[in-house]
Amino acid sequence: VENQAIAYKRESFSLDEQIRKTILLFEEQWSEKELELDIELQKVDYLGDEDLIKQIWINLLSNAIKFSKPRGRIGVSLESDEGWIRVIIEDNGIGIADENKTRIFEKFYQADTSHGAEGSGLGLSIVKNVIELNKGHIYVESFLNKGTKFFVDLPKDM
Repeated sequence: VENQAIAYKRESFSLDEQIRKTILLFEEQWSEKELELDIELQKVDYLGDEDLIKQIWINLLSNAIKFSKPRGRIGVSLESDEGWIRVIIEDNGIGIADENKTRIFEKFYQADTSHGAEGSGLGLSIVKNVIELNKGHIYVESFLNKGTKFFVDLPKDM
């Protein structure tokens, strides 16, 4: 992704359906933690590389589940306006300390070292690269012990 040496396929697909299927991929993990899911997905078709875009949701959802406390809540919303599509993935988990927020998109950076064996520190770096490849933006709001909210904005027409 970083070198853009891959063949980028542009095809139309249902973004809301892709997110639903990705949520179902993690059913065992969110069921095990007894997480409440709040899902509001507007019907949206998107033109882009379906496999690459799916990596965004896989990484953000797996992090939301991983860093949520048992019986916590995860929210996923998708809405579209005139020029942009916005996806919000939020949890009420452990949150990210202020000093780590500026570095979470760096390769190999792990803000929470207690989960070090569970990841490589590449997930959010990949997410950011895929979003930028699609001319989009990602923002994060997070507070320690209150949770994290990721905002993904993708242009409708790239």
